[in-house]
Amino acid sequence: MAGAVRLDDFHFLNLTGGFLDGDDLGSAKAQANRLKYARVDEQEEHLLDQLLGFIAAGKPILGVCNGFQLMVKMGLLPAFDASS
Repeated sequence: MAGAVRLDDFHFLNLTGGFLDGDDLGSAKAQANRLKYARVDEQEEHLLDQLLGFIAAGKPILGVCNGFQLMVKMGLLPAFDASS
């Protein structure tokens, strides 16, 4: 988040499992909102823009357990509605 590296610098992204915020608001919903609006400090862009660029470049992303739920809540998977 400090901007020292970009997602472009990597070839693979793994969104790991585990509990996020105790899942009180639904699986990964709070983290998805944080990541959607997070800014990368030095580059003055949203982290989501880097993530969408990563996907557009055809680079693989693995979502394990809550990492998969995070992908759903962020609307990154086709045919899934992020609002559910």
